[in-house]
Amino acid sequence: MLSLPLNGQGLFESAQENEDKTEAKANPIGGFIRSAMYIGSTTDEDVPYLQSIFGQLAITSDIELGKYGSAYADLRFRYGNEFQQDVSELDLREAYVDLFCGPLNLRSGKQIVSWGSTSFLNPSDQFSPKNPIVRSPDPDDMKIGTWSMNAKLSISGSSSLQILWMPLYQSSVLLTEPFTFPGYIEFTDPDWPAPEIRNSSFGFLYDLRSSILDGSLSYYNGFRNNPKFTLKSASFNQSTFAPDQIELYQEPYRIHSAGLNLSVPLGSYIFRTELAWMAPVDEAEENIYLPFSEISYIGEIEQTGANVTFIAGYYGKYILSFKAPTVEPSGITGSFPDLTTLIPPGEPVTPELIDGIIASQIDAFDRLYDYQLEEFYHSVYASLTINLLTDALTLELPGMYNITTKELMLSPGISYSVTDGLIIKAGYSYLKGEENTLYNMVGPILNAGYLSFKVLF
Repeated sequence: MLSLPLNGQGLFESAQENEDKTEAKANPIGGFIRSAMYIGSTTDEDVPYLQSIFGQLAITSDIELGKYGSAYADLRFRYGNEFQQDVSELDLREAYVDLFCGPLNLRSGKQIVSWGSTSFLNPSDQFSPKNPIVRSPDPDDMKIGTWSMNAKLSISGSSSLQILWMPLYQSSVLLTEPFTFPGYIEFTDPDWPAPEIRNSSFGFLYDLRSSILDGSLSYYNGFRNNPKFTLKSASFNQSTFAPDQIELYQEPYRIHSAGLNLSVPLGSYIFRTELAWMAPVDEAEENIYLPFSEISYIGEIEQTGANVTFIAGYYGKYILSFKAPTVEPSGITGSFPDLTTLIPPGEPVTPELIDGIIASQIDAFDRLYDYQLEEFYHSVYASLTINLLTDALTLELPGMYNITTKELMLSPGISYSVTDGLIIKAGYSYLKGEENTLYNMVGPILNAGYLSFKVLF
């Protein structure tokens, strides 16, 4: 974004600038105005409709306070219609203050913090909340700010240690709206942790940067950004054994997470790798809804030319102490199976037995969401970016294919800078998966072509 400095200082303020370094040197105000529309199709009749149409105003302020600190804020207002619902949102996306104390920098406030260096996925980043439903041509808009405090200590010219404290929990937006679930499924208010010190999350990140190698080592202990679904109550028709109502709610859980990132430049190539481990603080055997511990690994190569950038990589995941699910997640994503087929012969029908069957369905859905239905997962991804007309025209073609689940993601796009600060962008977001996969559930709702006009100021 282009910033427009608004110098409101008078002669006396200019004269005192060198005497009082704590006064802001400038108060630049910038931002953008965007108009966008998404055209999708209804899932039942396959009829094109306006999935989303909105206007958006973003105002940013970046204030420098000399050698003592700085501040940044990002305020956004969006108005329109999305998924056939009126939208009028005012969102303070970020607002934080930096304090410089020699080799120690402190940052406090609402901010977006992301760990990891690979392009498509960052499995070592388990705490940054995201909104995958947001309708925006900019993938960075999926990130959600949360209140946190960072202390970054420069150990040397090439290394630093960052300590992160997050006293408040901020959840990602889960894929439950605006998707259609069976009529008997009802989502009640989530059970978020109280704003108490004991519910804080914390972590550290050690960075090492040099001309031959960039690396980082991280550890996190706190609540995961994606909560789990938990059963609150259920009722069944005694004659048909069909569910009358199943109430679910979102419940966060604490995890341990560690990550190792390495980047090695070789000429026009950059090789990146990431290794991450995640484990719930409580054992999964004690809580059926908790995920298993897992290890993720990524290998990636990037090649940059004069006008072309190409990225290709592999992502894999291994589920520790894996146990195959006993049921398919159809009871949550489709129609609930016939209870008579799930009750062992001669077993008396008791409330505990019914709760156990429902719990197995919810567990299967949680594992579908967390990609833990299989012991191993293998995915490949690639991204091609071409800049033409002196970088005024940009073609983008990112895509990812999950070999294990046979899920495909494509999001081609083209953007053109009509003039400095005026950008037109068009593209298509496409998700497709086989039955009983996440993309099969959300693809028909989220698939859409878009057109965006954006003015920077």
